[in-house]
Formats: sequence, structure tokens, C-alpha cells
Amino acid sequence: MFDGSGRRAYGGTALSGPRAAVTWQSFTVVLLCVTADTGRYLITRQPGGTGYWLLLAGTVAADLLLALPVRWTREIALAHAVMAALTPILLPHGSDPTEANNAGLVVAAFLAGAWLRSWAAFQTLGGLMLGLMVSQMVAATGDWRERAVVTVTSCLLPWLVGRVTMARRTYIVELEQHADRLRRDKAATVQRAIAAERSTIARDLHDVISHHVSTIGMHAGAARLGLTDDDHAARKSLAAVEAASRAAMLDLRRLLAVLHGETARSAERQPGLDSLDELLDGLRRAGTLVRLTTRGQSRELPGSVDVAVYRTLQEALTNAIRYGDGGAAEVELIYREGGITLTVTNGTPVQAGPRESEDRPRRGLAGVLHRVSLLGGTLRYGPADDRRSWRLEADFPVEEA
Repeated sequence: MFDGSGRRAYGGTALSGPRAAVTWQSFTVVLLCVTADTGRYLITRQPGGTGYWLLLAGTVAADLLLALPVRWTREIALAHAVMAALTPILLPHGSDPTEANNAGLVVAAFLAGAWLRSWAAFQTLGGLMLGLMVSQMVAATGDWRERAVVTVTSCLLPWLVGRVTMARRTYIVELEQHADRLRRDKAATVQRAIAAERSTIARDLHDVISHHVSTIGMHAGAARLGLTDDDHAARKSLAAVEAASRAAMLDLRRLLAVLHGETARSAERQPGLDSLDELLDGLRRAGTLVRLTTRGQSRELPGSVDVAVYRTLQEALTNAIRYGDGGAAEVELIYREGGITLTVTNGTPVQAGPRESEDRPRRGLAGVLHRVSLLGGTLRYGPADDRRSWRLEADFPVEEA
């Protein structure tokens, strides 16, 4: 009957652990009530007569009713009120009317105040007080002041304690629910703001960047078609521009999908090492010589590592084309136990001094560093020992299944 969580014990919503604890606590209270009431009765009264045994059996039965679900609270309290009224009838004249079921009466009053709604609670309180007052009047014990004190102590006080306890617990539960609603509303507001910002960024990317990239590809294609058959180098360069613009549009669509929340579908389309040949062939068509060396036993990598290695290589080759001396770029992939290492080496112009990125990385290298760090890897880059080439080395840890 006693639900410490503020919920009705018979509602069937409590978990098995807390519900079992409440059940054992309820039976403990019932056992203590039976022990207290029968113990006092047996100590103060000598066995004898039918009334003695009837009152003892009624007291035990009334106390055992306290184990019933809380929906029977009113009936339980009225049973204790009847037992209080019957006490002076079944016992000799002048007997204390509370010596039979005093503990059960107090607990019943507490339950009535805690679990019953206003009108039912006041009705039950009236019944308890009436039963106890009738018992005292029949027993003719004390004057009206003593009777009032006994009634307040045994009925009104525990009833008020039950109502205050339940009201306070209900208030605490409402405060916790209100705090939960505020947290959920705050989280939802943040998510809506993030979604709105992502939509704005996606709209700008779609309206501005995609337009420019599409225009580049279209003009490159038109220029290539307008060339004569003798302009092989120009045709080759313009074809590379077209291929690069198409690849940029694909990456842009993937990014837009991510911004629109289509992360699962876009992640499946992210390029990885299986797209490595396509990347290198595109660079070779553009006139950049790239040599790939693979060491170790190649194997399937986790999706995040696979994408990170591809993007790191893509950025490294872009920098080789932009800042290199136009010579070959050496790419080495080493599959090792517990990880994979990517190394990209390209020549640098002899007259060029140390790059700014040696001490302060540019945005591209900063993005690569962030991506590698998120995966627990390490990134090293800078001029090689001969000062004539640039070397980038990235280590990615891979957990073995």
C-alpha cells in the first residue's frame, strides 16, 4: 500500500525492484501493527469470555486488512472505526477503547489522509473520529477534553500527516516533471536552431557554390569542344577541369545531404579507398604524375577510417599540385597490424622558402589534422631532410575485430 515513488502501488507501472521493496515494507508495517495491538491487548487483559476472543480476532483481522491495495483505503479505515466502536461493547465497562487496535487505527487514518481524495478523505476522517468518540462515550472514560485529545491524537493528527506527506511528494514530483519538460524544450529549441542554421548553410551552398561549380564545368566543356584536334594539351586540361567539377558537385551533394540530416544515406556514399583509382586517374589525366605503392596485407577498414584516409590523400595531392614543382607525387599506403599509414611526398620548387604551413597550418592541413585527431591518429608534415621535397605522413589506428 505504501508507494514511496508517489504512485499508486496497484497501478502496475512500478518496476519490479522498487515494487518488491514497497510490498515488503507494507507487510512489515502490517506485522508491526498486529504485534503492537495484540501485544498490548494480551498484556493488559486476562483471557476470558467470548467478547475477549471476538475482539482479539477482530483486531487481527482489521490490522491484516492494511495489506490490501490502496483502493480499499476507505473500507479499511471504516473497519478500524467499527472495531474502535465495538471495543467497549465487547470488553467490561470502563475499559480503554484504544487498547485493542490503537496502532491499526493510527495507520488507517494516515492512509486515508495520504491516498484518498478530498471528499472521500474527509468522509473517512469523520467516520474514524465518530467511531472513536462513540467508543469513548460508551466506555465513559475521561471528560470531553480528554476525549478530544485522544481523538485528535489517534485520528486527526495522522490523517493530517498523511495529507501533508502526499502533498509534498506530489509537489516534488511536479517540480521534477517541470524541470524535465524544460530540459526537453531547451534541447528541442537547440535542435531546431541547429536545423535552421544547417538549412541556411545548405541553401547558400546550393544557390551559390553549386552554381559556380556547374558554370565552371559547363564552360570547360564548351571550350574543349571548340578546340581543334591539334590542341591535345588544352583538351586534356579542360577534360580534367570537367572531371574535377563533376567530382566537386558530387562532394557538394554529399555535404548537402549531411546538412539536411540524411547522414546515414550520405555516409554510405562517402568515397573511400575503393575510389582511390578514380582519384589518381583524374590527376593523371590532368598531367600530374602520381605513383602509388602499397605495402602489407590490404583489408577492409572501418568506414570512418576509410573516408579519413581518402580525404587526407585528396588534400595532400591537392597541395602537391598547388605548391609542388610539377614533378611526380609519391603515395605510399602501409597496412600494418593495428593501423594504416599514409605517406605522400612531392617535390618543391628550389627557390621556394619554407612554407607558412610548416609553423602554422593552412585551413586544408588544419582540417586534416582535426580529422586525424578525432580518430586517435597522428599527423606529421613539413620539408623532408633534403629540403627539396615535402612530406606528409598520417597514422590511423585500426582496432582489430
